[in-house]
Amino acid sequence: MFYTKRYCLHIESVAYLPRQTAVVAKHDHVMYQLRYCPTGHGMAWIDEETYPINPGSFFIIAPFVPHYQVHSAENVAEEYTVFLEIIPVKENASCENETFFNDLDSILDIIVSRTHFFGEDVHHAGEIMANLCKQIMENRNQINISLLWIGIMQMLVAAAQNIKSIPQVDVNDLKMLPDDKRSSLLDAIFRDYHEQISQESVACELGISVRHLNRITKKYYGMTFKQKYSESRLELATTLLEEADILSIEEIAQKLNFSSDRYFSRCFKEKFGESPKEYRKRFRKSKSRTV
Repeated sequence: MFYTKRYCLHIESVAYLPRQTAVVAKHDHVMYQLRYCPTGHGMAWIDEETYPINPGSFFIIAPFVPHYQVHSAENVAEEYTVFLEIIPVKENASCENETFFNDLDSILDIIVSRTHFFGEDVHHAGEIMANLCKQIMENRNQINISLLWIGIMQMLVAAAQNIKSIPQVDVNDLKMLPDDKRSSLLDAIFRDYHEQISQESVACELGISVRHLNRITKKYYGMTFKQKYSESRLELATTLLEEADILSIEEIAQKLNFSSDRYFSRCFKEKFGESPKEYRKRFRKSKSRTV
């Protein structure tokens, strides 16, 4: 078993089927299944959705999710499978490398948030899985447990990347981006005009927990994510008020994702000591004097 801060991982078994039977009857399992088909064709039915099995197909099925498979009689798929328990546990406060385990828990959060995933193995989780299965089956009595878990972690990282891109993860050595690089990504988010975002979505994009996201923003900006996000929108508002004459106050409030122009004006006045209308009027007067 392997413990993160919030999960217990247990590899129940691995399996390799060089040639699948033509039809695998409808069934479910009590644990997660990670499956990879390097060759062959067929069709998978998972939780009332159908998917074509092709060479390179990778899929994850959560516990108690019904599924079955139908394989081509002419080109039957071979398959590698890892049966894995991912068990939520009470938060473990004794983890020495907190950043690493926060990142790893975020990766596991992505996997357990879905009943299933089916897609092309663009991040090579299946290839890592196939190598693990071969090592376990060929060296069952001599397997290095530490190396085994490193391989499992790499597979889980790549599996989560297949589901959703996690840019800070290096599949080869599990190195995470340092916080200063994450802060530069946050700077880009805060500087740009964008659709409504949440601290949960940004934390997921960076592959970290919301708690760790707030630690980074507190460290680099001296405020929480929500405070910094609100401040960044108000700073962007000054640019729009100065440069985008065609936009009304209401349109600027909407563009910057404020719930109403009244709320936008109140927040703006609290920060800059004047309303958006007053700010724009003063800027135009100052600009006309310099022309």
